Parts: sequence; C-alpha cells; structure tokens
Amino acid sequence: MNYRTRTWLIDDVLDPNSDFWTYDKHDLDNFLTRISPLRAKKMFRMEPEDPVLDQFSEFLNFFEGLSVEEAHDYVEFVEDQSTDMLSDHFWKMVDAQDRRELFNNNIEKFDQWFNSLHQTEIEYYMTRVATNKRLVPPGKILAFVKKLSLVKRGPRVRSIKSYPLNAGKYLSVHMVGEQLAISSKDEAKLEAVKDILIDRGNIFIEERSKTGPLGETIYTYLFLTKNV
Repeated sequence: MNYRTRTWLIDDVLDPNSDFWTYDKHDLDNFLTRISPLRAKKMFRMEPEDPVLDQFSEFLNFFEGLSVEEAHDYVEFVEDQSTDMLSDHFWKMVDAQDRRELFNNNIEKFDQWFNSLHQTEIEYYMTRVATNKRLVPPGKILAFVKKLSLVKRGPRVRSIKSYPLNAGKYLSVHMVGEQLAISSKDEAKLEAVKDILIDRGNIFIEERSKTGPLGETIYTYLFLTKNV
C-alpha cells in the first residue's frame, strides 16, 4: 500500500488555518499502525503528578528570586528559627553521660554534629533518647567519636527544608558551605530533583553517600547554585 506524503513548510505550521492542522482520521490511523506499541506509549505517556517535586519547584521559585544577600539572610533565619531551637531542645534531652563522653559537654560540638544529620538520622537518635536509651549503643561509641572529628573539619552545614516521602524516607535540603545539598535514601527522587536543578541552570558538582545508623545508604547531591 502506498501512503501519500507531503512536505510542510514552517508557514504552514504557524498558520492555524492551513491544511497542516486539518484532522484526517485515515492518515492518523495509518501513522499509528506504523509505529511500535513501545514508541506509542512513550509518545503519549502522561507523567504522574508528584507533590514533593511540585513543592520543591515552588521552593526553588522562591529561593532563586532572592538576591545573594537575601538568600543568605533566609538561610540564617531558617537555621535560627528551626534548626537551632530543635538542636537546643535535643541537647537537653541527651543523657548527661553521653554529653560528657561523646561531646565533652560542648554544645557547639553537638550542634555541628546535629546540623550534619539527615532527617532520617534525627528521627532515629531522637527516638532512642525518648525511649531512655543512650544516644549511641556502647559498642559503637568509638566509631561515633571518630565520625565526629570528620564533621568538625568539614564545611558548615545549614538545614533549610525537609520533605517527607513514602516508607519513612525524606528529601532534605541543606547548605554545605556555599553549595546546595539535596539528600535522601530515595535515589530515584534525587535524580528527579537533579534534573530540575540542572534545567534551571544550576551546576551539579558531585554525589556523596554515607551509611545511616541502621545501615541504610543516604545519598547527597551537591550543586553550585546561582544564588550563593
């Protein structure tokens, strides 16, 4: 069977009254029968809505609209109003023995450690303390103290936002020094966020990972943003 073909000009496409926009069911049916089901599925696939990505995009709209000075002020405000208050409250809950053995009774050292945690880790440690357990099991104290020394030498970490995901996971947003850090146990969600940030002109720097207190892998993507 021979199919009639025609070459369309850009003027035809731009003209809403041209024959280009004339619907012909026979031509459309012929076209669809010549493409594979997999290709057709990709062409007409509707991406499901993702509330977390929508909220993250709204945050980016706000954050990218700030000047450099306003962005720094915003991060400082969020840290003062939420992170510092939670850290101070948690410090008071920690057993006196843990304060002494793990942090040498130094609240600034505790704050550095607390600010480096992903939301999943915060929930883990707060649950231990709330159930009258030591912050770290006795057999893991030396490893914990070793990690603390690495946190102290790293750049300042400032928490900005955290979005709850399915299955007890979170998407957390931090500033690490002058870089934007997005962390989660959900690597697929991080890839979607990475695409959003790159599409908006932000520069992907590197991927990092660490092992959480329950042995789970927490991934972090670092970006150089236009605002800091």
